[in-house]
Amino acid sequence: MIEYFVVEAKGPGAKLMTGAKKGNQMTDPWIKKSLESMKKSKKYKENNKLGKDILRAMKNDDPKITKLVIEAKEVEGNIIGGKIQPLP
Repeated sequence: MIEYFVVEAKGPGAKLMTGAKKGNQMTDPWIKKSLESMKKSKKYKENNKLGKDILRAMKNDDPKITKLVIEAKEVEGNIIGGKIQPLP
């Protein structure tokens, strides 16, 4: 069974970006625009098919797509893990 994960990694204390030209980070419009760029990339052609496949999954609601925002957890300057941030 296939399931896609769309993950945004953030540094300690960082939050999702809002007001960007392509939309607020991790919203469906932002993800779709990011995947469109991925699908059309000439620099990273190895990602073209994956971008296309995930866009199709978003359109068809199949296979499942899970969105996650993970913030690095830091202690005394060392990353020791991560914690889930809420989605927009």
